[in-house]
Amino acid sequence: MGSYAGVDWASEKHDVLVADAAGERLLSATFAHDEQGLRSLCRALVRLEVELVAIERPDGLLVERLLDAGLRILPLHPNQVAATRDRFRASGGKSDRFDAFVLCELARTDHHRFWVLEPDSDKTKALRALTRAREDLVGTRTALTNQLRAELARFWPGPLGLFRDLHSRISLAFLERYPSPADARGLGEARLHGFLAREHYTGRQQPAQLLAKLRRAPAARIGELELATRRRLVLSLVAMIKALNGEGVTLSV
Repeated sequence: MGSYAGVDWASEKHDVLVADAAGERLLSATFAHDEQGLRSLCRALVRLEVELVAIERPDGLLVERLLDAGLRILPLHPNQVAATRDRFRASGGKSDRFDAFVLCELARTDHHRFWVLEPDSDKTKALRALTRAREDLVGTRTALTNQLRAELARFWPGPLGLFRDLHSRISLAFLERYPSPADARGLGEARLHGFLAREHYTGRQQPAQLLAKLRRAPAARIGELELATRRRLVLSLVAMIKALNGEGVTLSV
């Protein structure tokens, strides 16, 4: 019969415990999270004929290396592990080695209660990477947009609400052209009409209405040096958000 393993993973090292079907300990060791350590870990588990490896995560570099070695993975949620600690030790305390033991025991005695991780295809892995990257990009864009909104509110609130979304192409184009009230000083209906035409504006507001919104906004009392500094900040934020918009569009499998 084969054996079972529990791996308590961390960013720099992994504590591992392997036991046979009867619970007899076969290995208790720590492997570094580097190339040599991962190779040694996989070789040890294969050599000990491990049937299932329990670990508190469903993905990541370590999980991929274990799957590549032909090992079957039992991904457990940390809450599941936490709920069973008292079953193995009355104190319920946590340590890396103890958690490796708990994971090993769950793989050995309770594997029928959990699902086994199946290796993903290359296309599935690529799609997952794409999805996560896009989520990160959207999160970064949201943070930068909020920063831009806060910056405009401090000295140039007119563009806020002028168009539907602050991170939209037309909003960014407007701020790129008019990053401060000083830049918009000579903006009139004819010039705004030309801008809207170039940007293919599809909203229902007429140039006169948009211009009225812009001019109704309160004016900040701001010095020349501060104005120049805030103007540069707006242009920098606009450039970063534009880059993220473009990157988000090109991400595809």
